[in-house]
Amino acid sequence: MEYASDKLLTKKVIVYTCIALILFLLLLFRSEILFFLVVLLISAKVNYFLHAAGIHIHLGHVTFFNVLFSYKLGFWYGFIFILGGHVIPEVLTGHIDIEMFLSFFIYTIIALLVSIFSFVSFIPLAITLIIIQTASSFIFGTMMGTSITELLTEHGTEHIFVMIWYNQFGGIVMMLLS
Repeated sequence: MEYASDKLLTKKVIVYTCIALILFLLLLFRSEILFFLVVLLISAKVNYFLHAAGIHIHLGHVTFFNVLFSYKLGFWYGFIFILGGHVIPEVLTGHIDIEMFLSFFIYTIIALLVSIFSFVSFIPLAITLIIIQTASSFIFGTMMGTSITELLTEHGTEHIFVMIWYNQFGGIVMMLLS
């Protein structure tokens, strides 16, 4: 005698097997998606740890990978990366504030601009947008009453880290995404 729960379990197994097979085939033929997912998971873990530990420093990896994924793979990859690597870890740690929404907005605008101007040479575009991001973070942060010390600690160090990321790993990541 077959029960309704057995049928439901069988349907779930079939659906999950099909999803796993599709993902496997997609990853087999599109290695940049595998790279994207691995980087997304690592970034999410790093941001979760930083926010859970109360460490108020930006390592620049979200900006770096947001710009690269948006440039090479398109806006939606950048957007998904922002959500998964930045917003969700902050929400899970209870760090929901105006600064999170503001940084989400700025990251999204940067992803959109990068994808629109993806025909432009990468380095000048990336540098220009990082400067715009840093300047807008400082301007909006000051308007919200954030102390200059906190802005320098969080966004100033992020700007320095992003430059290090581009200098050390930009070419490698661009090659992996090609």
